[in-house]
Amino acid sequence: MTSRIGSYDWSESTNGLLSRRDKARVFGMLLRSQLAQRWTRILRSAGAYERRLARVDLDHVAVPDSAIVREAERVAERLYSRDLYAHCQRTFAFGMLLGQFHRAHPDPERLYLGCLFHDFGLTRAHAAESECCGFELVGARQARHFAHEHGWSERHCRSLYESISLHLNPWLSMSAHEAEAALLQRGAMLDVIGADRHLIPLRELDRVQARHPRDGFRAAILASMTDIRHPPDSRAGFLFRCGFACLAGNNPLDMTAEVGR
Repeated sequence: MTSRIGSYDWSESTNGLLSRRDKARVFGMLLRSQLAQRWTRILRSAGAYERRLARVDLDHVAVPDSAIVREAERVAERLYSRDLYAHCQRTFAFGMLLGQFHRAHPDPERLYLGCLFHDFGLTRAHAAESECCGFELVGARQARHFAHEHGWSERHCRSLYESISLHLNPWLSMSAHEAEAALLQRGAMLDVIGADRHLIPLRELDRVQARHPRDGFRAAILASMTDIRHPPDSRAGFLFRCGFACLAGNNPLDMTAEVGR
């Protein structure tokens, strides 16, 4: 379905702005996400995930080593604050760990680039652009152009774009979307609001956060919701009105990090 919210065609035809019907669909995604969280917590408590949890291991996660990755890192390090850059790194690590849990097999290079570019619209250099469209489109467009300049096929450029443009959907099906998109969304949501944290062993959560400390991240992500004038009809604007800032402000991962200091 090329018209689905966050797809390339939908994004470019709407500039990332939601119609009334789209808002109803996003709200439905919120409800489905909450139900999924409750159900998987019940299954975890019942011991249904022991084998899946046993295979989740940060030692099996590595940042791809390629010329395009190194160049993307240089660009990202120039644009992001320390807090947002660390968020991108944790998003990749969490996405890969959740991929192990779900037995998904993403292309690590495509997933990593998506994680690096996904919040470009929240940086000072691109904040003005995010006041005119969904901020996720800023990063998606930058990533697509960057990949095209480095010789990627149009299919892979568009796939990278969609992995970023879809990440603000509160719910993405693992079966209906490419692994890179589903895991970028899950990794970002885990880091921002703590969603799906029960699907990763505590020791691995701690290892990710020791490698990429989240000191100051809560303040940075909350500021990104208020300091940038996100269009009210963008997904960021709509989710903010649905209470997303409250979820981010009460992320259990931040509470754990503060207790550990």
